[in-house]
Amino acid sequence: MPVNDDRTRAVRRIMAGAALAAFALGGVIAVPAGAQARDTAPLELKIGVPASAGVFTAGETITVTFTARNAGNSAVTLPEDARVVVEAVQDGPVTSYTGDCAATGVMPVDSYVKHSGEFDLPPVMQVGEMITCTTTYTPTADDVAAGGIFGALSYQLVPNLKEAGWKYYTLAAEGGSPTPVIASTAIVGKPLTVKRGFYGWWNEIFEYTWLVDGKPAGRVGPAFTPTDDELGSVISVRVAGMSEYGSIIKTSNATAPAVGKFTAPTPRVIGNTRVGSTLTAIPGIWTPSAAKTTYQWYRASSAISGATNWTYKLTAADKGRTVKVKVTGAKPGYPTLSKVSLPTTTIDAEHIVTATPKITGTTTVGRKLTATAGAWRPASVTLTYRWYRDNSAIKGATKPAYLLTAADRGKTIKVKVTASKTGYTTVAKVSQATAEIR
Repeated sequence: MPVNDDRTRAVRRIMAGAALAAFALGGVIAVPAGAQARDTAPLELKIGVPASAGVFTAGETITVTFTARNAGNSAVTLPEDARVVVEAVQDGPVTSYTGDCAATGVMPVDSYVKHSGEFDLPPVMQVGEMITCTTTYTPTADDVAAGGIFGALSYQLVPNLKEAGWKYYTLAAEGGSPTPVIASTAIVGKPLTVKRGFYGWWNEIFEYTWLVDGKPAGRVGPAFTPTDDELGSVISVRVAGMSEYGSIIKTSNATAPAVGKFTAPTPRVIGNTRVGSTLTAIPGIWTPSAAKTTYQWYRASSAISGATNWTYKLTAADKGRTVKVKVTGAKPGYPTLSKVSLPTTTIDAEHIVTATPKITGTTTVGRKLTATAGAWRPASVTLTYRWYRDNSAIKGATKPAYLLTAADRGKTIKVKVTASKTGYTTVAKVSQATAEIR
């Protein structure tokens, strides 16, 4: 049997309340104390929920009773097609309801109405006569997450006439907070939003008044973005649910004092990645400007002791490793922010500046030859010598001078000079060969 327009509009109003207010938190569905009702009908219509219902948890079986009773002092004569209409409504998917309320029900097209049962009334209802039906519902975890259950009960004296009387109840509300809730942390430049909390199904319009330190801030709407002027202030919001039946005004929690927020790029490291070179940290532009900026250099993932300046000179300990820098910004009223650069390439040993050695002296057996190393840098490098007869090393000939022997006759002589220093790449240079020894 079709559902008339009045009932459809009324149920949609319930659905709108459900859609706006249904938030399930903590795995429960909260049930408000008492039910709101609108009654223009001569019959007494009721929805009964378990007396112990404070919260409905997933897996708990809930039995709801719907009744139509003649509570007057005389019999009530009803038209031929008078009936009771029962509907169970929820904002979101729901498991099946069972019971006689759904036994002869018709499923409306509207997806929010999960069960609609219609029950014929007798031609006459005597004083105290009552018609009862029940619906049993076992919410699953998904149902709990979807929000609260809403019930509607009505009867029609004359089908499809707008003058028919209706009565609606909020059976169960959302599983969230009964009052508005905003995040506990307020950050300058980051929008705060409010979860409105439960209001009656008749509240169709909502107004928001944001408060800064308890005083209206002159801003409205469901979102609020703190500015620098609100730094250190606490934020709350006053929400009014408005309808033709009046208004309900509720105030949210207050945030902690609002803090600022830095934005900063990833710092860069520039400079030659060779032992002895100096690296420089480029922190980039911080918004707002940090009151204090500190630096810490790292060798691979280990902090380098004492390396807390914006520059760092590479040492022998860095050879074969990578280096990076952490930049930390601080400002009163702002949480400290740290940004870390990408690591450098592997640090190379420092290079020694070489010279080609020369040999001086007479190339005759019994005479002495002397090696002149030339100018090597840095001056602190250690030089060693090795003399060669043609291309073979001469045993024991490791001094800057070499005394020619009979074994050298007819051969050429040359010298190799090797330079070494900690943190530097060892390097060697070989002189030109002498003339043949006479």
